[in-house]
Amino acid sequence: MLINGMIASVTPSVIHNNTNQTDHSGYPTFFVTKLLTTIFGTLSILGAIFIFITYCIWKDIRSNSRKILVYISFADVLVAVCHISGVHDSIPPLNACNVEAFFNIFAMMSSTFWTAAMAIYLYVTTCRRQIHLAQKMMFFFHIVCWFVPLTVAALALIFNALGRSGFLGSAGWCWVRTYNPFHYESWKKGSTTPFHLPSRKEQIFWMILTDYLWKVLAFCIIIILHTLLRVKLKEAVRYFIHLL
Repeated sequence: MLINGMIASVTPSVIHNNTNQTDHSGYPTFFVTKLLTTIFGTLSILGAIFIFITYCIWKDIRSNSRKILVYISFADVLVAVCHISGVHDSIPPLNACNVEAFFNIFAMMSSTFWTAAMAIYLYVTTCRRQIHLAQKMMFFFHIVCWFVPLTVAALALIFNALGRSGFLGSAGWCWVRTYNPFHYESWKKGSTTPFHLPSRKEQIFWMILTDYLWKVLAFCIIIILHTLLRVKLKEAVRYFIHLL
């Protein structure tokens, strides 16, 4: 059921009424998409900068939970930069697009992993009240949240699955390679990067592995831990009321 839902979510669904308006690359010129991506990406970067500044200025707030927030912000900045550059560069060189897709996957997965790590950390410290265990888990968080995304992105790059998405599964930035006439034309003209188009099953597989799978898992973890935390807080409130 989960895999079927993911596959359905990544099928071609971005069909616009303004397909007659195209740029020189043959892609529809989605002005609204570019505008919204730029606005929200810029806001994300500004918010992250504010978090970085407050973390550096006030030493008293440099707790582990605050550090995790800084790591999430760092990953979000990288995601925002990749998305903004992706929607404004309609025909990036093949190698540049691969690099952008590599960092995009790494950043998206890292942000997702660190968000789940924040939920786990808060649960352990608040509900379980095991501060020492939570501090030990930080090393494990670093291994999982940095090296797992790096490994997945490297595998996608090695198997030549990265490139221009062509508005399939993204708003135009580089991610999992789908059909792109520009890639094919550049290959015919002697590009050093061999043209390879993953099959539809391979595209879906890499989309799930590089993004959707981890977002669903993180969502489930956060919902479960949030529910447990909510129950624990209600019990604490009831106990406090009983004492009064």
